[in-house]
Amino acid sequence: PQSSPCHHSPPPSPLCSLCSLLFCSLGSLLFCSALFCFAPLCFLRLHLLCVSFALFCCFSRPRVSSFPPRAPMGSLFRNPFRNRNAYSEGAREELGYPSISINDPNENAQRDFPSNEIWTTKYSVWSYLPKVLFEQFRKFTSIYFLIIALLSLIPAISPVGPWTTWMGLLFILGVAMLREAYEDYLRLLADMRVNYRAAVILHPTTGVRTNVRTKDLRVGDLVRLEQNTSVPADMIVLASGGPDGVCYIETSQLDGETNLKLRKAPKMLLNLSVDDLVALRGIVNVDTPSHHLYEFKGNIEIRNDTVADLNVSTVDLSALAESSESTSRALTNSSFLMRASVVRNTPWVIGMVVYAGPETKLSLNQKDPPSKFSSLDRRINKYVVGLFIFQCLLCIGMAIQAAVFTNSAASRAWYLALSSDEYVSPGVAAVITFFSYFVIMSYVIPISLVVSLEITKVVQAKFMEWD
Repeated sequence: PQSSPCHHSPPPSPLCSLCSLLFCSLGSLLFCSALFCFAPLCFLRLHLLCVSFALFCCFSRPRVSSFPPRAPMGSLFRNPFRNRNAYSEGAREELGYPSISINDPNENAQRDFPSNEIWTTKYSVWSYLPKVLFEQFRKFTSIYFLIIALLSLIPAISPVGPWTTWMGLLFILGVAMLREAYEDYLRLLADMRVNYRAAVILHPTTGVRTNVRTKDLRVGDLVRLEQNTSVPADMIVLASGGPDGVCYIETSQLDGETNLKLRKAPKMLLNLSVDDLVALRGIVNVDTPSHHLYEFKGNIEIRNDTVADLNVSTVDLSALAESSESTSRALTNSSFLMRASVVRNTPWVIGMVVYAGPETKLSLNQKDPPSKFSSLDRRINKYVVGLFIFQCLLCIGMAIQAAVFTNSAASRAWYLALSSDEYVSPGVAAVITFFSYFVIMSYVIPISLVVSLEITKVVQAKFMEWD
């Protein structure tokens, strides 16, 4: 049975996106113009906020519409402190990898095998906010503007209102959070495409083909693969439609090599029908999961009482049927199919899952989504630190002058009309003057620079995606 094709929604036309952007921009301009008399200082930034939101809405339509409408709750609410590859190589080396029973799902269910789900998202519902805030406050500009915003809330030292600073800071954080959420949403869609892809397994007793989702595969399942089908889990070849149990796979998604690689079934299982494979009983022992793509060792052991009634035609199974003990044969990389490889030039392949989900070689070679901190951000951090030191020196100079003036001339300056309650000591005057000028000179480091960078990152990312 073939899996149903995926229906992709066409991308929005540039003309449609441009018209939507213009309408949203004009609407936001009219709305902000109506508020101009009430909040003249916030007019420009409010308009920029609406325009950026229009950009995000116009250019961020999801490309896939054929998968479940909502994400699995387990992926959204998973423990953020637990590594997604919890079944790591080190843990398996200490405990050892369990034996895999052939055509015995009940026995395999009692062993410590993971599911075949793979999630590469960076955030969960619980970890999204703290992680995003940590990413943003790694930048010195965010810390600087947060200090300015907090100081602007103190009327005694702030000569300006807090709204302009707070709106700029919230705009920067909001755009960054929306961008991170959108990128993680695309990762979630890609994971769902993989986890919900159709796979065909053979019933362990009747051999009837059954359609399941890739995420529902378990270690020990017999999976039938058709030509040009992606391998859904790490498995060993038991039979194929090629001559002498030979099949060919392409591993370009794993190692970049486009040349086909030959794989073949173990010698003792050649010329067996599907019914014969389903009737087999035994165990498969494999090494602990490893990230090395070209290393695989194991052995397959068939019980002699399961081959007595088979249509035996191989030398190994003929000898096994006459003996009183089980026979073990080695498994090497020549019988191993890695997840994400593609079957080529072979009508069909039947394999048995040996590694699933986070224990596959594909998952063990994947890294967590990187914490982005570009070279431009590093350069801006250096510039901002330099400007911050320069600003502090200016404010210190102003504070010293205020202290000297308060100590020497403030009490005699009749034109200030200071009462005894309004007079402050030189030290207090220096502190108030320092922070007042610190807020006034905050425009030495323009917040518009960071706003422009955030908008540019969103727009440029869409152009790069279209390219």
